Amino acid sequence: SDVCSSDLVTLLLSFSSTLIAQDSRKIELPGSASPSFIFFNESKNELNILTAGYDKNFDGKIEKDSGEVYPEWFIIDPDKEIIKSNYRFNFLFDSYPLRVGVNYTDQLLYANIGGEIRVFELSNPQISEVITKGNFSSVYYNNLNKTIYASKRASDFISPGKLMLFNPLTYELKSELITGINPGMISSIMLNNKIISLVVNEGSFGLKNSSLSILTDSDKNSVDSIGDGANHIAIDTIKNLAYVTLNGSQSISVISLFKGIVLKSIQVGTLGFDGPRETLLLPNDELIVSTYSGDIRYIKSNGTQRIYKTNGKAESIINVKNKIFVSNAFKTGEYTPESSITVFDFKTLMSSIEHKSSDIKKDEISQNYPNPVVSSTRIDLNISNRKLVKLSLFNIKGELIEEFLNKELENGIHSILLDLSSLSEGTYYNKMTCGVS
Repeated sequence: SDVCSSDLVTLLLSFSSTLIAQDSRKIELPGSASPSFIFFNESKNELNILTAGYDKNFDGKIEKDSGEVYPEWFIIDPDKEIIKSNYRFNFLFDSYPLRVGVNYTDQLLYANIGGEIRVFELSNPQISEVITKGNFSSVYYNNLNKTIYASKRASDFISPGKLMLFNPLTYELKSELITGINPGMISSIMLNNKIISLVVNEGSFGLKNSSLSILTDSDKNSVDSIGDGANHIAIDTIKNLAYVTLNGSQSISVISLFKGIVLKSIQVGTLGFDGPRETLLLPNDELIVSTYSGDIRYIKSNGTQRIYKTNGKAESIINVKNKIFVSNAFKTGEYTPESSITVFDFKTLMSSIEHKSSDIKKDEISQNYPNPVVSSTRIDLNISNRKLVKLSLFNIKGELIEEFLNKELENGIHSILLDLSSLSEGTYYNKMTCGVS
């Protein structure tokens, strides 16, 4: 093979950029509608996906002749990315987005479905029993105090709701706590040796009165007016921060649980009804956010973004074994149900390619920009015609550090974003190799 070009890379300064990456894989969930909740059962090495189903006319009944379908439960092998089994429910979930509770110790799932809270065995979803009746918006299992939590909205949708706590053995109601308007997703944290319950309150539709309830058995605090359409919470247990995703405000509110105040608002950059859905926390205050714009967005601590297209309106997002699994609830640009999962390799998200067609006559590698760098840098590869291209990084001893690229590229300019954040300070060389011997 021929070595086309090489260039010097020195790691010193910081850099970030925005681009759209195309490389991903797709897992089809045949016959299903709107995959919406993903969780990983580590003890079984199984990825679990719950679909919302499709009730076209919202009458609470499934008419199969009209294309409506019941929700399903899929179990995926995360390594082979294939379906192991699936189970179809005979009920519709009581709310959307799906918020269920998982007890990994006893291998149980608690869900608000068919006007009841039911408990299912993870190993056999066909076995279930009723915990209580009623329409609930969210269910959660608190492993800190071994309690089932359920949020319940007021019947008028404008009054404060409730957080109800149930004994997981007897199913008896232990207590009720008052929340904000239209409570949804539930979480918890140990703070100052106390178990703190956290409830995301959506607030009134179209108003900026979403809130976060911070509750103990004896105390109730609230962070009010955090934005519009709060629908998800992620907890940084090291820094005691809550990241609340606000679909209507197109933003993420970062809340100090110690102080009970909003520290900052992170703008996602979406518009209209295509706002952010869930937030996945990464080290160094970085995020990956799913959006109904048909993408996920990697947001760095300085606010810069990289945008990665999915196969539909992205809902649930999870990192399993350095793979990012994203549920596509609806088709991009509409609300027709989608039935797939998009899979990204985590490393691919950090090192991405953007292609521009151009009449290139000679294979060349450009000087990376910026240079020096610390975390990431961008390199343009000029490719004269379709061929196999390798891009490798070597240290000054000539030792191979990493192979960033090994694939066929079309004629044109290929802009590649390289993640170099794991490397120590020093001098490195890029080598582009073209063609096959």
